[in-house]
Amino acid sequence: MISDLLKTVLRRERVAAGRPRPKARLVKADRAAMPAPVGARNGRTYTRGCLLVFLAALVYAGWVETMSQMQGAQRFALVALEVRGIRMLDGDEVLKASGLSVGDNIFAVDLDSVAVRLAKSLVWVRSVRVERKPPDRLVMWIDERRRHAWVEIDDRMFGVDEDGVLLPEQALSSETSADLDLPVIKDLQLEEWKRTKADVAQTITAGEAVADSTLGAILGWWGLARQRDMGFSSQISELRPFGKDALSVILAGDDLEIRLPIQGQDLGEQLHVLTTVLPTVYRDIANPVYVDLRFVNQLVVGTLHQQSNTRQVQDAPVVRDAPAVRGEQSVGPTQAVSASARGDHRG
Repeated sequence: MISDLLKTVLRRERVAAGRPRPKARLVKADRAAMPAPVGARNGRTYTRGCLLVFLAALVYAGWVETMSQMQGAQRFALVALEVRGIRMLDGDEVLKASGLSVGDNIFAVDLDSVAVRLAKSLVWVRSVRVERKPPDRLVMWIDERRRHAWVEIDDRMFGVDEDGVLLPEQALSSETSADLDLPVIKDLQLEEWKRTKADVAQTITAGEAVADSTLGAILGWWGLARQRDMGFSSQISELRPFGKDALSVILAGDDLEIRLPIQGQDLGEQLHVLTTVLPTVYRDIANPVYVDLRFVNQLVVGTLHQQSNTRQVQDAPVVRDAPAVRGEQSVGPTQAVSASARGDHRG
C-alpha cells in the first residue's frame, strides 16, 4: 500500500519536472511600477515641454492684447495724481516735474521713468515710488529731504541734509522755524571735494552731494547728538572742524566753545559729562571761553586773559588729574575740571 503511494508521488514529480513552467503574468499595478523605455520617457518630456511653451505663449499673447486694449481705452485716462509724503513741495510742482498730463493713459505711462524725472528735477526728493490706481489715477509716495544743518561754502549758505546733499539757500514758505533753526557748519576745507572741481564757487549748486569725509563726520555727530539730547543740541549755534579728529561746538548766547573728539569716545558719555559739568563751570569759573573734552577723564577750561587792555585767549596745556572746580582762579589762562564734577544746569 505504502509502496504504491510512493510510486504514484514519484511519478507525478517526474511528470511535473518534464513540463515547461508557465510564464509569470504581470498585473496592472506591476506594469505601472516598471520604468518606461528611455525613448518613451524622452518623448513624453518633449511633449510636456512643448505644451508648457504653448501655454506660456498663449498667456503672454493674452496679456499683450489686454494691455493694448487698456492702453487705448478712454476710461483709463489720467484724471488725478495722488501725491503722498510731501511737505516741502506742493502737488503742482510734482505734476510739472513728472512730465505727466491729464488724459495720459495710466497703463501707457512708464512708471520708472516718471520716478527718475522727479528725482532729477526736484532737489527735495530723496526717493519716489509710483503706482497705478485704476481706473484713472496714479499714486506717488515721495520721501523728501530735510535740512539737517546749514553749511557755509565760499560765503554762501546752503542747507544740507543728513546725506551731505546741498539744499537751496532760500527758505521755503512751507518751512517752519524748527526746520530752519539749525547750527551752521563752518571752516570746511573740502579738500577731497575740491579735487574734482575747477572752481567750486562757480559750479556749486543745490542738489549736489558734497563727498567729503570731514563734513560726513560732523553731520553724523550732529545727528546722534540730536537723538541723544535735544535740550543740549538746541543750544548749539555752530559746528567747526578742530584739527583732523576733533570738533569745535559753539553754544548760542555766550559763544562758549566746546572741543570734542569726533571719534573714539562714546557720544552719550560726552553729553552726560557736558550737561553735568557745564553748570559748575559757569558758576565757579569767571569768563570761560572754551571747554576741552578731548582728553580722558578730564575737562580743560580756557578763560579770558587780560593783556594790554586786549582780551586774548591762550590754548591751555593739558592738565592731568585735575581737581573739581572750587571757584578759585588758577594761574594763567586755564583751569582744569575733573570729569567727575557735578552741578545743577545753568539757569
